[in-house]
Amino acid sequence: MGSGSVCTLLSCAGLFDSLRSLREGSAKHLKSIIVASGVIRDSSPLAQNDQTDPLPRFCISRYCVILLNIMNVIDEKLARLQKLILNEKSVIVAFSGGVDSSFLLKVCHDTLKKIGGRTVAATGNSASFPASELADAKKITEEIGAKHIIIDTNELKNENYRKNPPDRCYHCKTELFKKLASIAKNEGITAIFDGANADDLSDHRPGLRARDEKGVISPLQEACLTKDEIRALSKKMGLFTWDKPAYACLASRLPYGSSITAESLKMVETAESAIRRLGFSQVRVRHHGEVARIEFLKEDIPRAIDATVADSIYKALKKAGFLYVSVDIKGYRQGSMNETKG
Repeated sequence: MGSGSVCTLLSCAGLFDSLRSLREGSAKHLKSIIVASGVIRDSSPLAQNDQTDPLPRFCISRYCVILLNIMNVIDEKLARLQKLILNEKSVIVAFSGGVDSSFLLKVCHDTLKKIGGRTVAATGNSASFPASELADAKKITEEIGAKHIIIDTNELKNENYRKNPPDRCYHCKTELFKKLASIAKNEGITAIFDGANADDLSDHRPGLRARDEKGVISPLQEACLTKDEIRALSKKMGLFTWDKPAYACLASRLPYGSSITAESLKMVETAESAIRRLGFSQVRVRHHGEVARIEFLKEDIPRAIDATVADSIYKALKKAGFLYVSVDIKGYRQGSMNETKG
């Protein structure tokens, strides 16, 4: 079963409780889960049979084992994460309010609270961090019950960052981790965690170098938790971030080598906020000087270029400061600016 199928399977409502019920021998329940997972089609004779008679032995031995193994692996990874957290008595979580750091904050807070430990969420606020993301960060810390510190970061004062080189994230993360180290010292906290996950190891992540240099720990990575697994566990824990679209700082919208300014970042933030208000949940406005290149999910492109909607988008982006507005027909993809590295 591929990772996409696993993600679909694990995001089914009540899946974890459903899988545990299999151990109680509910054949009818097993059939419903197998259909939900996509292992068999709804139209198959097996799926059509709504009797509570036991399933054929080959079905139980094949499908039940697959499903239970998936659950067991994720449970084992969660247990590994909790054990890693318990190695520390107090932690600061570099917290953006996204899927990964929200999950990490929740597990840290709940795990350390049981032994009288401390968890602090720290969010770096700057021109590259949209107001909507800061609002989400505040909301999730309130729901979790964790202490939340918001610090101003000054990466725009760093010429090496403003030049927007391919290792831009290294300079940004270095600034952030320096600030977190100061907070940790003042608060008497022993460890700094970030939300890097196992999938990040296969992507272009210059920030990982800053992490290693500053002694920051990535427990999600050490527990081998992937984004799909983190989303599944987040849903089980009731975190509203479980299905939050992937996000990256606003500076990632500018091509490498294009100077980063507070003005260009504000243009992107204003443009993306306007498009989201039109009902597009996942969008990137790439800043090419006077030209905005918009990446929509492929399934959203037909609606985006509808005459009425397109006119609204055009007016909003003109107001944001762009002279020309275009739609990227390849659609949204993470790290599309990395394509310019050659």
